[in-house]
Amino acid sequence: MKAKRYFIILGIFLEFMAGKDPVLTRVGWFPKESEKPVFKTATNMLIYKGRIFVVDNFKHRVLVYTKKGNFDRFIGRPGQGPGDLNLPVEISIYKDVIAVKDEIGFSFFQLNGKFLRKFRVFTPRVSFVWRKDKIFYANADVNSPYLIKVLSEKGRVLYTFGRKSRILPVYSPRETIKPFESVVFSGKLLADRRYLFYVNYAFARLTKISFNGEILSQVNFYHILFPEQKKWLRENKDRVISGKIRENQWILIRFLFQDSYMDDGKIYVMEKPIKKDKMKIVKIITVNSVELKVETIYKIELTGDEQILAFAVCKENKKPEFYIAMRSEEGNVIARYKEK
Repeated sequence: MKAKRYFIILGIFLEFMAGKDPVLTRVGWFPKESEKPVFKTATNMLIYKGRIFVVDNFKHRVLVYTKKGNFDRFIGRPGQGPGDLNLPVEISIYKDVIAVKDEIGFSFFQLNGKFLRKFRVFTPRVSFVWRKDKIFYANADVNSPYLIKVLSEKGRVLYTFGRKSRILPVYSPRETIKPFESVVFSGKLLADRRYLFYVNYAFARLTKISFNGEILSQVNFYHILFPEQKKWLRENKDRVISGKIRENQWILIRFLFQDSYMDDGKIYVMEKPIKKDKMKIVKIITVNSVELKVETIYKIELTGDEQILAFAVCKENKKPEFYIAMRSEEGNVIARYKEK
């Protein structure tokens, strides 16, 4: 009873604080309409050593910009051979080596774009991190109960860990993915030097994991969600975990989060936009990676036509600045946001 009363009080407190979330203001954007090249879409972003890396899935390449908005270089090109990319989806950098996941497998490049090597892994879109000379990625094998598969830098399977919630075929037209088990597409892997972090987009959870697969701690974001999102979460649990569906039934999973990012000991989790009057409200939850405690909840207000694709964060003058790839009236741009 005391625990229930505690969660009710916590929920009321968080809802009260939500009205005072700091608002992020757009302070610039690039590339300008006259500047080339631009990206057609952005499935992932990363900031590393003063450069912004944008994964352009449709154009089969990675674009690199300076933080001032100047185009620097391409990484990869369309194709299936050495140095080529085929529908790239995610990027990770470790020891100045870039790993890119595409529909065929993993390709590795130097920071200047020089191709190093690649190996083939025929999986659909999955999240991964490149750390400790290993690839940690969400396991897309429909017959495997393990969530994370670990590969060597040459593609050899080393070990697996983490249990999937349930292996079921899923159809999600909102996320434009093919039938597969839900947990593969319901989250993102992040990492620092010591730990892995798995953000589950379907169940609004953040889990801290050792590189050996031991679950260390976990936080649930239920009480921070908008009422609509809480409803989606309950529906997701009913469909996937509680067993209220038939074994061969296709189901719709509603993602609660848009994207997530890690920088300087902080984890930033971006919620899906919620319509409010003529605006769309997006919240970004900031979590301390040591204790998994929510520290700040930022808010962004979008117009009806604006659509966020991906985002990245870096500190400027000890405060976070948000670089957000989006579709807007200026076209496909990277907009820079900071607190008022």
